[in-house]
This record gives sequence, structure tokens and C-alpha cells, in this order.
Amino acid sequence: MTHPALVGLPSLVFVLVPELTRPLPEEGRADCGACPLAALPESDSAHMSDEVRCCSYHPMLPGWLVGRALRAGGVAERVVQRRMADPDGVRGAGIVPSDAHRGRYRAEARGGFGRDVTLRCPYWVGGARACGVWEHRGAVCRTWFCRHEQGVAGHHLWMTVRDTLRVVEGAIARALAHERPPPADDAPGGAKRGWYRWAAARVDGLSPGAVVCPELPSLRAALRDAFDALAAPIPDVVTARVAAVLPLPGDRVRLIGYSGWDPVDAPRSVFVFMSRLDGVTSWADAGGDPAFVAELWRAGLLEAASGAPFAPGMTVTVRRGGQEPETWHLPPDQVPEWS
Repeated sequence: MTHPALVGLPSLVFVLVPELTRPLPEEGRADCGACPLAALPESDSAHMSDEVRCCSYHPMLPGWLVGRALRAGGVAERVVQRRMADPDGVRGAGIVPSDAHRGRYRAEARGGFGRDVTLRCPYWVGGARACGVWEHRGAVCRTWFCRHEQGVAGHHLWMTVRDTLRVVEGAIARALAHERPPPADDAPGGAKRGWYRWAAARVDGLSPGAVVCPELPSLRAALRDAFDALAAPIPDVVTARVAAVLPLPGDRVRLIGYSGWDPVDAPRSVFVFMSRLDGVTSWADAGGDPAFVAELWRAGLLEAASGAPFAPGMTVTVRRGGQEPETWHLPPDQVPEWS
């Protein structure tokens, strides 16, 4: 069964990349129909506005995907027509971000991603999924999840799927352009729409042999490796890998590993356990609870030991709202104190 993230792609994609027929994580932690980050209080560092969510991005759509949205009719056709009313970024071979959106994104994305409505995607329609071109969206949007069931390993798999789909999208676009060159970027909108629709119809009959993609063997190998990594067990000897720490009220902290949108909240005593992970001592001998260690591993807060022992203790970056980050060295077996 096709994963929901890949629904709408032409069968040609799965012929070129049969690895995409393998079961992918369902990612129930990242339910776009009920955004978990929009449900957080505004004071939470991971909060996103329900009027923006992760749609703080203008995707690049090759002409054949634009054409599939046009041919679908309804909402998909309307939002594409609405976007094409602004010719900036509407090219003969597809639609890319306008110069204005690129400028806003560069200036505001760091603090405004998920919050700033001016960064919102032009295909936004609101509602559960919010996307007007859902089945015709590009590789980046199909593969982005704010949280992952299998954490850092799942994130790596989806990023590998993204990279593969982007290359395949481009290879299909080149094959179509070779068969029938797209109109010039300054051509009338009607000519572009006509080529987009033709490309969408033609892609279903395109021969796999017509799609030249020299990167495909290495990308497929990377996909297989990423699938295998999902099933890899937690090593007996691990070390801490904490990207940042956010103090929380009471006796708790927020630990950020692979993503600030998928953190782990824990008691400050977690540092006593982490400080014992010296590259030689097993996590079990360090006093780790198996379920808690599994969650730390999932979130990318632990990594396989390199084999070289080091002095007990650890260094962390402490972040507080509105203040510059602080670097703290925590001695072994000591619970940190901060106000």
C-alpha cells in the first residue's frame, strides 16, 4: 500500500525507485490534520500558529506537478491559478518562489517559521491539511514531518526520501522538456498552463528508459541503508549528544537532540545518568532505565560511543528565552542548578 505521503505520485516514480514501495513510518506524532505544535501554548518554544503551521515555505514545483494540480480541477486548480496571477517565479518549466517570498524567508524564517503569516505558502487553503495541492505537492512538503515516530533514524530516512524524490522530479522534468521544450519564462500564462497540462498528461506514458538519472543508483543504495538503520538496536555503550537545554519550571529541563520540534522533557537528574556515559560504561551499568534510554536514543540525545573513553561529566548549551546561550560544564553525578 502506498504511504499517504506518496499518494498522487505517478507510477513511474515507483518504477524508478522501487524502494519507495517499502513500508515507511506512519508518523502519527506529526498529524497534519491536528497539528501537535499548534496545540502547544504560545509560550512554548516549539509552538506554531494554527494559521501558518509548517507551511512557512514556498515549494518549487516542476511543470508536470503543476499540471497535475491544474488537471485535478477544484481547489488544486484554483490555488495554482491564484499563484499564477503573480508572474514572479512562474516559469516556463514550473513555479518557484517569487523574489519577494525569497527575501521574506531569508529575513524572517529563523524566528518566524511556523508563526509568521507573511511566510505562508501560496497554496494554503486552511482546514485540516491546509494544502490546496496536497496530492500534487513536491518532495520537500511530502517528506517534512515536525516529529518522527522513530526519531533521528526516521528523520534521516525521510530526508533520504526527499533527496531521492527531488532528483527524480528533476529527471522527469528534463525528460519531458527534451521531448517538448517548455515555453520561455516570459511567455503568456496561457502558454505555460498549456505546457504544464501536457507534461502532466505525458508523464503517465513516459518510458522509464527516457528518464536519465545517473545519481539514482547511489540514492537507492542510501535509501536501503536508511531503511536498515530503522531496525538497528541501541548499542550497549552510548554517549550523550545534547544540542541544547532549555530550563523548565520546577525540577525539569527540555533536552533538544535532532530537532527542537521533537524534544524530550525530563527531570534535571537526567544529567547524573548522562555524565556517567564515558564511552566505556554501558548505559545499563550507568543506571539507565531501558524505556527512558530508548526515548533519549529516539530523539538523538544519545549516540554510539566512538570507542575512545573520556573524562566523566558533560558540556551543554543552555538556552533561555530572549537571552544569549550559555555553555555549562557539568561535573559527573551532579544535578545542575540554575534559576
